[in-house]
Amino acid sequence: SVGARQKFRTGAGPAPVTKDGEVNPAYFLQAVQKASTDLADADRRIEAYQNRIVEMRGEILRTTGSGDNFAVARIQEQITQAEADLARAQTERSAASAALDKAQNEARSAGIRLP
Repeated sequence: SVGARQKFRTGAGPAPVTKDGEVNPAYFLQAVQKASTDLADADRRIEAYQNRIVEMRGEILRTTGSGDNFAVARIQEQITQAEADLARAQTERSAASAALDKAQNEARSAGIRLP
């Protein structure tokens, strides 16, 4: 991508400790917020793929009686792809959930009260 070629990096964000050596609550709260956002995004992707699969299965039922085997085969391929995408999204959700747990535990260990 263009950003990679130009060595673009997102901002590092706040440090875990301040210049005075104190725990920086902003760092931990930002980590928890990012992990929460990632988890919510994964949940939305899962829901979208599940809805798409249900929709396509309904389309197969409506198409089956028409004798259009090509259309049914095409829809089945789309279902297979959506199921693979769903499985990937579920794996990403598991990783996001683990990252959220880790961020929350690190914040608590640092003495940060979470909302």
